This record gives sequence, structure tokens and C-alpha cells, in this order.
Amino acid sequence: MKKTYIKTILICCLGLLLANCEDGADGADGGTVTNGIDGVDGIDGVDGVDGENGAGFDELLQYGSITTTLEGTRPDGVPFTDNQVFRFGYTNMEEDDYEGIETDDESIFFNAWRFQGAPDDYYSSASTYFELIVYNPGENNQYFELDFEFYYYFVLGDDLKYFDMDDYFNFSEMANVNISNYNFDDTTNHLTFSFSFNVAPDDNVTDHDLAVSGEVDVFIRDEIEVEEEPVL
Repeated sequence: MKKTYIKTILICCLGLLLANCEDGADGADGGTVTNGIDGVDGIDGVDGVDGENGAGFDELLQYGSITTTLEGTRPDGVPFTDNQVFRFGYTNMEEDDYEGIETDDESIFFNAWRFQGAPDDYYSSASTYFELIVYNPGENNQYFELDFEFYYYFVLGDDLKYFDMDDYFNFSEMANVNISNYNFDDTTNHLTFSFSFNVAPDDNVTDHDLAVSGEVDVFIRDEIEVEEEPVL
């Protein structure tokens, strides 16, 4: 009986102890994590030294250019305007009729050829050529005759359609020929002039009226005539 009484007292004490227990206060929230600071951009490197100019073109560009404008209608009936600068000369002087000057008491004859790109035997032969005769140079009755040629020149439109302008225009086939701003320095062989003319449909590859104009600004290279020794 005594043991039962003591056991009862222990159970009651345990119950009171459990009843009086409370949950502890919540812990503080953890602090916010701060992102690291971005690194500073590095200093730009020093620009490299410019390379040397490519070789091979200076000698082809030093003798001036021929500028042309074509206005007309393409063979497919579409109007067009084409502007081009033929500024490359050549180094092969075997063909003496490519460029030169001939004079006599009444006239001066000039001729020169310039290419659209650096000339070679096949891939870049597009070019233009002129022959200009000045009669009575420097006199009040000075007048001109002009022949003009486009050689394997492709006129390319914005629609990527093209036609081959491969025509030689003789003075007798031209209309409304006008030569202006003519000047020739016989010390430097520097020749300049402006030109314009019209060509009828039957006399050009477009089969339509064609207007041609442009400017010549060239230094003429002239061959020294050497008497050939007689063949024995």
C-alpha cells in the first residue's frame, strides 16, 4: 500500500512538470547574403602597328584614269545608268598602239587604254580605250575627233542582271559629240578633257538610244621611235 502511494505521487509530479514545459523562442533569421563586387575592367591593349602597303598596284594607278557614265535602256527594256572609273594602267608595253602621242603640223593624236581592275590575260580584261585627234591645236579653229571603246565591260544592275558592253564607237557613228575642258601639258604628258556623245540603237549592243559621257585625266606614255636596222 505504501509503494502504491509513492508511485502515485511520482506520476503526479511528472505530469505537473510536463504541463509546465513551454517551447523555446524561435531563433533569429539568418542574415542576407551580399553579392561580391564586380571586378574592374582591364585596360585596352595598344593598337598594333599598321602593316606595309601591298605591292603591285601603285605602278598601275599612277598614270591616271578614264571616268565614264552610260545612260540608256538595257537589252531587256529596263532603263539604266552606269558609272565607272577605269583607273588601272598596264606594264606590258609590247603593243605600241595601246598608248601614245603623234604630232604633225596640223594635229595631235592621243590614245590610251585603262582597265576596270588590275589587268591580266583573262580574268580582268574589262577596259575602255579612246583615240582623240586635236586639229589646229591652240588655234581659234581648233576642233576634235573622238573614237571610244568599251572592251568586255559588264554593265551590272541593282537586280544583279548584266549585259556585256563590248562596243567600239567610231566618230562617224556618234551624234551630238562634245569635247570640253581640253588641256595638254607637253612637259608632263598630262592630258585632260571631258566628253559626251550619243549612239543610235543600231550602233550599240543595247538596241536602244545610248548616251555616253565622262572625263579623261591621264598621263600618256609615249614610245621613243627607234630606227630599225635593215635586215641583211
